[in-house]
Amino acid sequence: MADLDDEVDRTRKELQLTIRSIAETKATLKNEHIFHRDEVEELKHTIKEAKADILAIQSGTFPSAVEARTSLAERQSAEMLDMESKRVAIKSEIDSLKQRL
Repeated sequence: MADLDDEVDRTRKELQLTIRSIAETKATLKNEHIFHRDEVEELKHTIKEAKADILAIQSGTFPSAVEARTSLAERQSAEMLDMESKRVAIKSEIDSLKQRL
């Protein structure tokens, strides 16, 4: 009878260890599921932002593209003003040289 009681105790301890192991596995699985769900949501958000950026770039409304176009237009305008002032200065110099001749 002592062997039977020992076997019951050993089996009970194995069952308790198995139950703890199952509980730990279940908790780990739940945590992993939550982690992966959060990762998937972050990836979906990143993809949506990338798509929006691509559409904005293609339509020319992306802030960097708009800033670049504005900056380029300002530089072109400044260069045109500079060229025009140089042209006027050269023209007046040519006119003054013509008068001297």
